[in-house]
Amino acid sequence: MAKVQNPFQDRFSQWAERVERSLIRFVILLSIVVVVSQGLLSHEKLRLFLSYPDQLEGTAFKEEAKTAFSPAASEKPAGEKQSREGLLAITCVTGPRYPQVKILINGKVAGDLGRGSIALPVREGDLVEIDGTGYQAVLTFRLTGVSDNISEPRVGTEVVTHQSIERLGRVTLRKP
Repeated sequence: MAKVQNPFQDRFSQWAERVERSLIRFVILLSIVVVVSQGLLSHEKLRLFLSYPDQLEGTAFKEEAKTAFSPAASEKPAGEKQSREGLLAITCVTGPRYPQVKILINGKVAGDLGRGSIALPVREGDLVEIDGTGYQAVLTFRLTGVSDNISEPRVGTEVVTHQSIERLGRVTLRKP
């Protein structure tokens, strides 16, 4: 017995097949767009332009960050006697030279690691940070020496940066 074809069923079947093919193409195209966009977002500099929330986030707020209205920890009011000084020696463990790595004392550049190591004078209460924002690589730094009158930070303290500013520590001097 022969089956009678309904012209409306034929047209609907053709239309459904076209819609199905179009939907499959659309899903494949969207999958490619998602993979490419995720790949672009993995690059730090491109992510800033492609993602609006990344533009709003800015940099992480540090617990010990100073405001524009608070004096630096080592700054004393006029007429008060300045504290004693100590010496810190910092070395880059990752490699020999990183001239764009800056050592910050109380938020101000005190030196760089262009020679691979540096010795810096510090005072009681100084906040010592390492600015590795100039390099995309993960860099490791070690405190290799301190003068006898420094109790914190301790020799051997390590800091790891990845395009970031990391805290080495706040200087504490021993009592005389």
